[in-house]
This record gives sequence, structure tokens and C-alpha cells, in this order.
Amino acid sequence: MTAILTKSSKQSRRSWSPTTPGRVCCDRRAVRVDFGVDTVGDLNGGVISFDVVPAFTDGDHYLIPDDVLARWIPTNR
Repeated sequence: MTAILTKSSKQSRRSWSPTTPGRVCCDRRAVRVDFGVDTVGDLNGGVISFDVVPAFTDGDHYLIPDDVLARWIPTNR
């Protein structure tokens, strides 16, 4: 399952990287895209960021990746 999680994060990161070079990083369950900064570590107060979470429907909830647990976890939020 780790390969799937990593692949999902890498695919999401690649889709954002061409338009936001140096401003994309992977968090535990999401790919974070920072706007208004030159690099991910530049947190000067002028930051707008989005967390992009890969998700799949599974019945009445969603499955999202958890890189620490190395598996897909259910959520209804």
C-alpha cells in the first residue's frame, strides 16, 4: 500500500509543480501548495496555501491516504 500512497502523492505533486515550482510539499495526508512565497520554507505572513487531498468514494465515506500509517483510511469529513 505504501507504493500506492507514494504514487498518489507524487502524481498530485507533479500536477501542481509546473505552475508552482518550489512551493509544493507532501504532508501526512495531503499535498500542500503555497502561494505568495518563493519556497515552501518562506513563511513571511503573506502565505495562502491549499491542501490537496487525493480521495476516493467508498460507500457513504471517502478513502484518503495516510503516509504515516502507509494505508488508505476512511473519513466522512
